[in-house]
Amino acid sequence: MILRVGKKGDIVTCSNYPNCNYIYSRKNNIIKENNEEKIEHYSSKFKKEKREDIEENVRSAWESNIIRVFDYLKINYKYESEAFRLFPNAKYRFASPSYLPDFILDDGTIIEVKGHLNYRSLHNLKRFKELYPKFTIKVIDNDIYHLIEKKYKNLIKNWEYSEPTKLEYIDVVGINIKERIPFVNKLNIKDELILKREISNKYDSNAIKVIDLNHNQIGYVDSFYACYLAPKLDLGIKYKINLIEKKEGALKCSIKPINLDDIDITDFYKLL
Repeated sequence: MILRVGKKGDIVTCSNYPNCNYIYSRKNNIIKENNEEKIEHYSSKFKKEKREDIEENVRSAWESNIIRVFDYLKINYKYESEAFRLFPNAKYRFASPSYLPDFILDDGTIIEVKGHLNYRSLHNLKRFKELYPKFTIKVIDNDIYHLIEKKYKNLIKNWEYSEPTKLEYIDVVGINIKERIPFVNKLNIKDELILKREISNKYDSNAIKVIDLNHNQIGYVDSFYACYLAPKLDLGIKYKINLIEKKEGALKCSIKPINLDDIDITDFYKLL
């Protein structure tokens, strides 16, 4: 996909444009696919709904509850107010042409509410941080939302309850390094592994090393996952991860928090 800038607005097309079955117009927010036009929603497939106690029409119970927290704490915010170009490329092939944050606070902090971070969300998050480093972005995923709900559900009226999201997964890469291969080969499905932050890593401040129970290095958490997982590890959240699949060049592992009830959300989300 290629971003083309023209007098009539920006479009994203296949590389063989104009013989292209997919055309995205950023100006008009229109997708033309197989010669049929349809509206593209920036941020979610879920329709906005009205709540009586909040001014915004939002897409989920989670978003509505975060607004209630903002109102309770008298935090000023803007909801889905500004889109940012992401310019997808080969490295960020799953990224959207543009990214519309859920909330922007007065100090420029971006709050993104994501129960589940798929490849698109992960690429959008890391690409945004690369292109717009002056912004601080904080992700409210299932773990952080659990902490917020624990703290505020009995303090705020009209709190909406919803089921937690499914078990998450991460990819472990760098497993083909010569000295790591023998330890990787010894791993069996369901084996437990350990996450270890490597803050001093000169290539990635979010680096997370993966080791086996004998403290042998297996690899690193894929940087797209590490981008949002590292701040939670720094907060003190601990995870249990288990190998579920050996793929070519990577390991797929399940990941589940094990000490959420011991974490104080104010240590990380001081404004929440």
